Amino acid sequence: MDGLIVNFYAEKGFAYEQHMGKMPVGTASDLFVSTVTYEQSFQLDNFKQMVSETFIAWPRDSAKLM
Repeated sequence: MDGLIVNFYAEKGFAYEQHMGKMPVGTASDLFVSTVTYEQSFQLDNFKQMVSETFIAWPRDSAKLM
């Protein structure tokens, strides 16, 4: 869930709620969700780099996962 952000506000009239509109969970009967594609993203490139470094550092242990 790299990159998932959820804003929860239960207090009515909280100033941040007024600026965020329908983005905080629980402030309206509907919810606005902003998304970006995963392909060509920093998150995907970062994940690939971490996997590569893991296989280099621990090849035997990593092979067990495959």
